[in-house]
Amino acid sequence: MTVRASDAPSRRKPLSKAPTSTAGNRYQQGTATRQPFLDRAIMNSELTDSSLFNRTNVNGKGSSGETLVSPWSSFGGYLVNNLNSKVALSIFPVGLSFIRLAPSRKVLEATTAMTPTDRGEAVTAIGLGLRKVEQELVDEISADGDAAILSLGLKRVIVGGTHCIEHLDNARIRGIPLDRFVCYRDGASNLLEFVIVDYLAWETLADDLKAMCLDHGHRGDHGKAHFEKSIAVYTHGKLKDGKWKIYQECWGQKVPDSEATYVPDAMPFDFWGINFLEGEDYSRAYVDLFVSDLQLLDGFTEIIHNGSAAAAILIRLVRPGSSVSKKALQEAANGDVLTGDAADVHTLDANKTADFRTAQEVRQEAMGRLDKAFLLNSSVQRNGDRVTGTEIRFVAQELNDGLGGVYMTLVNSVQKPYSEKKLRNLQRAARVTKFPKDQVRVTILTGAAALGRNAELNNLDALVFGASAQGGPPPPINWSNYYNRRAILLGQDPEGLILTEQEVMEQQKAAQQAQLVQGVAPEVVRQAGGMMQQQTSIEADAAAAEAQGATIQ
Repeated sequence: MTVRASDAPSRRKPLSKAPTSTAGNRYQQGTATRQPFLDRAIMNSELTDSSLFNRTNVNGKGSSGETLVSPWSSFGGYLVNNLNSKVALSIFPVGLSFIRLAPSRKVLEATTAMTPTDRGEAVTAIGLGLRKVEQELVDEISADGDAAILSLGLKRVIVGGTHCIEHLDNARIRGIPLDRFVCYRDGASNLLEFVIVDYLAWETLADDLKAMCLDHGHRGDHGKAHFEKSIAVYTHGKLKDGKWKIYQECWGQKVPDSEATYVPDAMPFDFWGINFLEGEDYSRAYVDLFVSDLQLLDGFTEIIHNGSAAAAILIRLVRPGSSVSKKALQEAANGDVLTGDAADVHTLDANKTADFRTAQEVRQEAMGRLDKAFLLNSSVQRNGDRVTGTEIRFVAQELNDGLGGVYMTLVNSVQKPYSEKKLRNLQRAARVTKFPKDQVRVTILTGAAALGRNAELNNLDALVFGASAQGGPPPPINWSNYYNRRAILLGQDPEGLILTEQEVMEQQKAAQQAQLVQGVAPEVVRQAGGMMQQQTSIEADAAAAEAQGATIQ
């Protein structure tokens, strides 16, 4: 499907009198149901990060010059950034593969007729080949810059509840915030219909869209097109007969060649959420659970800030008729000596210390509860530019323990569909090696699956070294296959590092030849030296005999 929507909404205002249309009407109908959730998202954003959702930019129509609401405390933004960083690190680890490709049962059954040695080598070779495909996926995701888009999407889910990710035809992705789409779900929270609106500048439209706009009255003075206004382009998707029917609409007309049909797993739009309640079209946000503490923190921070500023004002009172000169007191420098009675001068005190202490205690209690809710003070990740797979697994375990079902929901509804669709689109674009679907099993390596990979590694080590640990004789081990399988589980490429059996045999043969040469060489040299001495003696005797014969003559 050709997507004509830009990655960011235009700041220009849409046409005020656009013709009615099916997609446009469905969008307008859905805004009433969406509004309470959007209002809640904006309120949560104003307490944490007001750039995520704000009232001045609803539907992409606000002015970029308008001032955003700033909370009195930046602690809420710090909490959201901390939790978002941990979730993003666990679900989308930068530079590490978060999927595992393994041979399918069909492929493994085909190797049962082989000898155990040949079967082990075949399985290892397949695993090494699939490991290269995993690395290709990691490299392409890094090249597309998906990490920033995914991280922002997760933050909007934490604060606002619902977010949309679109998988483009070129295997890239774009994020769509809550204020630019509406959803319709059934009582079991299954998605049935959605409408997305994009306000695009005239210069960014495709030629066929420009022609549609000109044909339907998008003209200004003297018949020239309006370049100063944006065009509303709707993307309408509806589930019908088990498949998604999607098309785009502009100016009340379907965009040519925009209609497409998808099976559910291949539908290019993912709607993320944390907590979909029965009968609601949108997800509740994680921040919703703790908004009262955030409001309390913000309110008491304002009280302490303003009260402290008022208390810091220095005002001195001089008793009427006092010998102390007010002017001299006002102009006195540090260390000056004045004439007067100290009892005649009094510094004005608001006497609010106890009240400020109470406000500070309530504020600290709220901060303590928020610390636990957003996992602020518990982390096993070290400070550094790079983190290891083991650290990521510990973070995943921490999130699973601290967030429970919330984290597993994110794994299943966010990471799994993204990785599957990203891999499929990269293969279609010939950017990642293709493989037959019935021969490869794709496993998501986050959450419990990531922890399971670590357990599989431990089981492999226990199998190899278990007999020795129990005092039994060590079993014969194919060490090359063992280290190759360990490298696969650790996500490392063993090529050039771990020698194959043939390379080991060649090295052993070369070593034996060198040893043989080293052992034989001295004897050969000794024998060659003796022969040279013998030859020299014979030649000397012959020369002496010849000289003696000449003398006799």
